[in-house]
Order: sequence, then C-alpha cells, then structure tokens
Amino acid sequence: MDKNQLTVRTNTEPTTLQALVRNKLFSLTSQRLKKNGKKENALALRIQNEFSPIEICTAYNPDWQAKLPAACSNIYSAYSVTDTPTLACLYQAYGDVTALAWLKAQLIRVNDFVGTRLKLTDDQLEDLAIQILAEYDYLNMLEFILFCGRLRSGKYEDFYSSVDPMRILKSLDCFCRDRTIDINREITKIEKEKRDKEREESAKNAISLEQYVENCKAKGVELDEFILSL
Repeated sequence: MDKNQLTVRTNTEPTTLQALVRNKLFSLTSQRLKKNGKKENALALRIQNEFSPIEICTAYNPDWQAKLPAACSNIYSAYSVTDTPTLACLYQAYGDVTALAWLKAQLIRVNDFVGTRLKLTDDQLEDLAIQILAEYDYLNMLEFILFCGRLRSGKYEDFYSSVDPMRILKSLDCFCRDRTIDINREITKIEKEKRDKEREESAKNAISLEQYVENCKAKGVELDEFILSL
C-alpha cells in the first residue's frame, strides 16, 4: 500500500464510520418514537390527514407561553386536554423536521424572553431540541408550552449570565416530576369521586331486610328459613 492509498483511507473511513454510527443511533431514536399505542398512532394519522404542519404549529404557537400558566392550575389540566398531540405524535405525523422546528420555535421564545447577556446558539438550540424530542416525547404540545411558560416565570432553574441548555433540561426534569405528582393526585381524586358516587347510588337503591321480606311475601316468593330467622 503506497502513501497516497493510506492517505485516502484515513480521510474516508472515519467519515463512513461516522455516517454509519449516526444512522444507527437515529434509527434507535426513530424506533422508540414510533413505538406508541394504537390511540396515539391513530391521532397522528388523523392530524396528518386533516392539518398541515404549518396549521398545527400555528395552533400551538409560542404566544401561549404567556397565557397557559395562568389558565392551568396544575399540569394535569394540560395533560388531560383531549386529542392534543404528543411530541412523539407530532414526529409520527410529520417527521423530525417539523417536530424539531416546533420545539426550536418554543425554545427561541424562551431564549428571547430571558434577560441574559449570552443566548443559546443555533447549535445549542438544535442539540437541545433533539435531546428533548428523544427523551421527553411523551409530553403533549400543551404540556411543553406550559413548561416554557413556567420556565419564563422562574419556577425552576435560574439563568444568570447565559441561557444554559443544561439548566433547561434540569428544569424539564423537575417539571416532569411535578407532572407525575399532579397526574397521580388528580387520577386518585377522580377515582375516589367515582367510588363515592357509586356508593351513593347503591345506597339510594338499597332496601332494608324487612322491606325485602315483605316484598317477597307480597310476590309469593318462598324465602329461605335462614333469611326468615334474621
């Protein structure tokens, strides 16, 4: 092997290997984003057929960041809004370009809002959006807007001289812990209310043993001796 061949090999192989690794990692992420329940897959198909990417992104635009925190008493309020696409659903319907563009639009609004000297760079925005889509794809679009609104309000990590991507991710992790608590609390409350209502309905329809015996006698129904002895 001469020197020229060696030079060509060292220049081309890393590029080929990088592409291979990148494709494999992207494939893993894509498979995870596509592994969702039938209900979510059906929603992705429906919004794909009924709305363009621009229509979806315009409907869930960054202006809601200023309004949603006041409208939602807790995260469950955003979580429970019917037929709101998740980030995974957005990806399934329109692909990663639209999903990442929507995330970056939300993050840019936060970036512009925060009064720090140093802002997120384009590369940081891109990497941050990719990581959020990969790790937090279960959040729906309203939940992520609510997170951005809360982040702007200073509910989570503070920004000092710069908008730090790591602080945004730490804040998002805190938001998701709050989300779990809020959802579990509301579900427990709903289930308790349902049980209480069922007990009330059961009590309304219940009759005493004496009334039961009288009803049976009136209908000529023979009763067990044990029941009569009570």
